[in-house]
Amino acid sequence: MIAPLVVAVLTIHGYGLSIDLPVGWAGRVVHGEVVAHEPRARIDLREWQPSALDNYTGNFKRLAAPPTLPPQHQTFALHGRFFIMFAQVSKPQLAASNRVLASFTVRPGDFYKESVRPARFQPRHGWRTRTSGSAKLLAQGAQTETWASTVRYRDPILQLPPRRTLARLPHDGVVIHVDLSRADLWVYGRLRRAYFFREYHNR
Repeated sequence: MIAPLVVAVLTIHGYGLSIDLPVGWAGRVVHGEVVAHEPRARIDLREWQPSALDNYTGNFKRLAAPPTLPPQHQTFALHGRFFIMFAQVSKPQLAASNRVLASFTVRPGDFYKESVRPARFQPRHGWRTRTSGSAKLLAQGAQTETWASTVRYRDPILQLPPRRTLARLPHDGVVIHVDLSRADLWVYGRLRRAYFFREYHNR
């Protein structure tokens, strides 16, 4: 009898993704990421989704089955979904790691249905505000923009720094910009970041 590729003691799954973990291996499936590891090997599979701001997928190799090691860093597409693989595998564990990687399965579809709402300022006399609106939470995360200013805002909402607005900012003018991001650990470390800037022009 031919032994199976992986004698799995656990199959982890989520978001339409799964991988088999043999004895001695551990792992997890979280938003946008599949991790499998043991003391001398680690495989990170990080999903990336095209968006209106970044839809180039030419660097992802279309595959019919999971990739094999080496190389330990690869970008690939499987069943219409896009992945970036980072692996740290010792040479003695290369064959075992490839068997684990071969068990990686992908269901086609979009399994990310949440959205991220932008920060909002309370209305105040003399201030103008605007937001980019809610953003779909993709596999790699999401980002929203909010600004408030005491002058007309002259730049697109994603333009940072807002050069045209700052170029005409009077001495007592103020511009505040808030960038609210949600992403998995490998992109931003689950940060929510706020950027504030104020620029005064000397007369």
